Amino acid sequence: MARRNQAPNGLEQARADVEASDLKPVYLLRAGRGQEAFLGRRAYDLLYEAGVGGGPRGFNEQVFAAEKTDGDAIAAAANTLPMMGPRRVVVVRSVNRLKTADQDRLAAYCSAPSATTVLLLVEDPMTSTAAKRPSPLDGRRKLVKAIKKTGRDLQFKRLYGRALAGWMAAETRALGKTFDDRGSDFLEAMVGNDLGQVHNALTLAALYVGDEPHIALNDLEQVVSGRNQEALWSFLDAVGRRDRQDALWHLQKMYGQGEEVPPVLNLLNKRIRLLLTAELGQRRGLGVDAALQAAGVAPNMVWKHRDQVGNYRAIELRRAVSRLLEAESDFKGGRRVDGRWALERAVIDILN
Repeated sequence: MARRNQAPNGLEQARADVEASDLKPVYLLRAGRGQEAFLGRRAYDLLYEAGVGGGPRGFNEQVFAAEKTDGDAIAAAANTLPMMGPRRVVVVRSVNRLKTADQDRLAAYCSAPSATTVLLLVEDPMTSTAAKRPSPLDGRRKLVKAIKKTGRDLQFKRLYGRALAGWMAAETRALGKTFDDRGSDFLEAMVGNDLGQVHNALTLAALYVGDEPHIALNDLEQVVSGRNQEALWSFLDAVGRRDRQDALWHLQKMYGQGEEVPPVLNLLNKRIRLLLTAELGQRRGLGVDAALQAAGVAPNMVWKHRDQVGNYRAIELRRAVSRLLEAESDFKGGRRVDGRWALERAVIDILN
């Protein structure tokens, strides 16, 4: 999967504020659905817990449904002083369902918010630009402008590549563990970017290792698939070295272990694209190590890939990507070719 550069995600910003003990007085959470909703819930939980921390629960919490309240009531609640604690948390659910006049009244509060309140404004999860769905808050109106001035407008986007790997590492740190460098590639291949499944896998792995501070690749393999994946990594390395005999031997070993085709195809495609990026980096004058790091290889893992650079020309790697797409189409599409046969034929074609 190609890596994509992304602006900081809303969850990263929320986590940074919490870790720095620098909570803003107003947060707008635009979570949406699917993966974005998962990120939004995590950000909400972090901000909510940090907001009420240090005070008695119940006294300093208030939740509004936008359809059943108005801007003045929300502002009054937010201006209320906390009881026996440093701050209070006020939540407005489906804030984009507030009437325009009430949004403007709330904007007046957000322009000069209370320093002892964290106001969490959450857009409706059904928010969309489609007809008959609540529209997102308009960035041109007073409310969003006021929020951006005194607080944060948190937006949540799907994670891919480095952004996904960074999120996995942050989740692992939150569990009090460190993470194997190849773990993110493995999890992405096995469960994709379904953050709920990734989070569950990391949580189970943290329980699996017990008091050990580090989650190794083998731990993830046991938790996710119940078996060691050494043959898989040896297969990928052999393809990178263009070692046909070793690659096919490890491919057959994987089949004997019951390995499924989709994750193997996913990781092989990822490895080929990595080598293509490194090859193009060398064409621009980068050294081998610099080219590998530019392709997304962690500095402490560069040594494992050095002997895989330069074994293919760029045009061969581009053809390899196309050949893998063809193999995927063969066993997923109308032809319904056996997946193992399709993958093996593609590997042979790539290595020839």
